[in-house]
Amino acid sequence: MSDDKKYIKGDKLKALYDQTLLCTSCGYCKSVCPAFKGTLWDHNTARSKMVLAYGLLQGDIPVDDSVVQSIFECTTCGDCMRRCPSNVKTVDVLMAARQELAGLHEVPETMELALENIEKHGNPQGEPASAREEFLPDEAKAKLRTGGDVLVFLGCVASNTDMKVTSAIFKILERAGVSYTTLGEKEPCCGFLNYLAGYDSDAFGKGLLEQIETLNPRPKMVVTPCPGCYRTLHHIYPENGVDLGLESKHILEFFDELIEKGDLTVTKKLEGNVLYHDPCDLGRHAEMYDEPRKLLSHFAEVKEFKFNRDKSHCCGGGGGLQSTNYDISSSMAKARLTEANELEGDFIVSACPACKSMFSNAASDFKKETGKKFKVRDLVEIVHKNTKGKES
Repeated sequence: MSDDKKYIKGDKLKALYDQTLLCTSCGYCKSVCPAFKGTLWDHNTARSKMVLAYGLLQGDIPVDDSVVQSIFECTTCGDCMRRCPSNVKTVDVLMAARQELAGLHEVPETMELALENIEKHGNPQGEPASAREEFLPDEAKAKLRTGGDVLVFLGCVASNTDMKVTSAIFKILERAGVSYTTLGEKEPCCGFLNYLAGYDSDAFGKGLLEQIETLNPRPKMVVTPCPGCYRTLHHIYPENGVDLGLESKHILEFFDELIEKGDLTVTKKLEGNVLYHDPCDLGRHAEMYDEPRKLLSHFAEVKEFKFNRDKSHCCGGGGGLQSTNYDISSSMAKARLTEANELEGDFIVSACPACKSMFSNAASDFKKETGKKFKVRDLVEIVHKNTKGKES
């Protein structure tokens, strides 16, 4: 960062000026803030970020490394908004502050690297575009970019880091006789990380629309296993005027419909205590609570974390925090496992590849420390292992 002092323009934060004044610094956000619990530093609380945003807007605080660190040490889980007695739109203010910093090209170095990877390779992991097709089942490879009723938008995490979920998705669709297609190496990043970093994601939506228009027949629906992708396709794109011209669903909704129609039949139930974890982007941000529980109830009696639904605690993988401060994010995942251990949970099930990744890593450490073994699963894997098609 340059030695010269930098100040934000204030264009984005100005519209939320009244929100920064609504905060009374009561501290209720501290009781739920996962970043605060991971560090016990008050600068990670929403109330401190509201003061910081006000100071940035007023020109009293210049942008330096400490400002960037504070603004980005947040999972954007939104639990502070639920808890705030003054109903301050804390996440909106934070995202506006990130947009201001992005305008100055001030983002954490690790996130900047991920953004550069997206620009060069189309994904934050830096994998070549061809890697999106490497682990696809042969049946899916045969339907690449051919058109079909359902477009499977895998997303970067499922495409590049979780081959079990990727393979399971297409085996389920084949089993149920679904007319589908997928874009493979032509699938663009949805742009959610760019959005979290404060940059626009419109170009990504337009890029996806261009790819959709090449498919014949044109899909009627797009499904994705990633809450971040779902939130982008279902909410962020439309809010920014990008219309894909098809229905968007999280894949768990679609799989439940297949079971209800009889295209998939449940073959067995899970044994043990099954806890469902609400992903922040699917829960508080998209208000999808009943649908995953309904799908999971076909396979098990769903047990609840003490903190569930809109009160669910973040796994630590949200808001880009995993790339900017892994120590804090991993402490959040460990805290969730501690809660699961107290509830004698056997399975930890979620509907988010990022949640699965965070919990899987934490579960490995938790087993070494305590001897307790958790079975961490994505809902997609549960459906794959415990269903059959009509003619199976």
